[in-house]
This record gives sequence, C-alpha cells and structure tokens, in this order.
Amino acid sequence: QNLGGLLLTSRCSIAYGHASGWLAVAPSSQLLPAGGTVAHVLSADVTNLLPGAYIATNTVACPGATNSPKDIVITLAIAKTPQIIDFPAIPNKRIDDAAFGLSAAGGGSGNPVVFSSLAPGVVAVSGTHATIVGAGMASIRAAQAGTALYEGATNDRSFCVYPIYDQPQIVSAVATFQNIGLEITLTN
Repeated sequence: QNLGGLLLTSRCSIAYGHASGWLAVAPSSQLLPAGGTVAHVLSADVTNLLPGAYIATNTVACPGATNSPKDIVITLAIAKTPQIIDFPAIPNKRIDDAAFGLSAAGGGSGNPVVFSSLAPGVVAVSGTHATIVGAGMASIRAAQAGTALYEGATNDRSFCVYPIYDQPQIVSAVATFQNIGLEITLTN
C-alpha cells in the first residue's frame, strides 16, 4: 500500500536457488498511486520439475518507498508419486498342496514386481512360484522399487497352511440319559 503522496512503481524480480523458470509473477511491474494498493500474484509451473524442494526469492522493489525492497521466499515441495501393487489374496493351503504361481500388477515406475517369503519355514518363493515347506501362517511380499519420480511399494498377503490332519472335520456325538428322558446331540 502506498501511504505517501507520490506516484510509485512496484517491480518484482525472481531469483532461484536451482531449477529456474518455475515461478511467475503477474504483473511484474505496476504503477502505485498515492493511497493505492498493488497485488502481485505468484504462480508455479511444476511440469518439468522432479520430486524435491525448490526455493525462489521474489523481490518486490518500489523506489522511493521507505521499506523497499522486500524479499519474499517461496519454497515449493514436490513429492514422489505413490505406487500401488495389485496383489490378489492367496487362499489357505494344505501342506501337501502343489507349488503355485504368483502374479501382481505394479505401479507406474515400470520396475518389475519381485516376490519374497516373510515366513520361509512355511512357504519358499523363487521368482513367481511359491512352494509349501511347512505348516503354519505364511506371508508373501510383492515389492516394486521406486524411481526418481515414483515411491517404492510393497503389498503383503497372508494365508494359513494346514497340516493334513488339521483339516476341519465334522464330529457328532449323541448321549441319551434314559433315567430322565433327555437326549443331547453334539455336532461340530
């Protein structure tokens, strides 16, 4: 705001820490009449910027003003794009089940999805194949490395490997108490 009685000119200039050209100011120069105000609007174009932090200084100068110039520091942070791995659920298995294939669709980095076992005593993983090696809780991880533009990603799938004798079974029992006329049936 121009609180004096003179006509002033407000000018903006931008200095960059690195990667220039991403910040613009409009208008870059404007007359400021006595008692008037000027708004300089800043806008950023991130089209060609990689993830990271960018700093620029907008200097607003108004020759003849007592508080001129003023520096305004602008910090722009660009994050990496997250990736999501589509890794379907794995059904529970029996210890005598055959080896099975693994598949997952990765994110935008284009890097391959790599599988690994988080329970090597229960399931072994080699490439895109999993082999049951023991009973218990199993977990397989699908991982995709990141790039300069994309974050790395993981997706874990857990399932149970049952021993052969531990499969759910139906059990029933009938007890009859003849003295009191009561019959109890238990079913599982």
